[in-house]
Amino acid sequence: MMGQLPTIFTGDRSKAEYFIEAVKMYFCLNEDVAGMNLPKK
Repeated sequence: MMGQLPTIFTGDRSKAEYFIEAVKMYFCLNEDVAGMNLPKK
């Protein structure tokens, strides 16, 4: 896995956009890693 895991979302809605973007970037960085392209994993 490449990149740092996104920080844990604590429910603070003011940080929701940042969290969603961080998760998207993490998935994009690791799209070629086995298992990352399967939603249930």
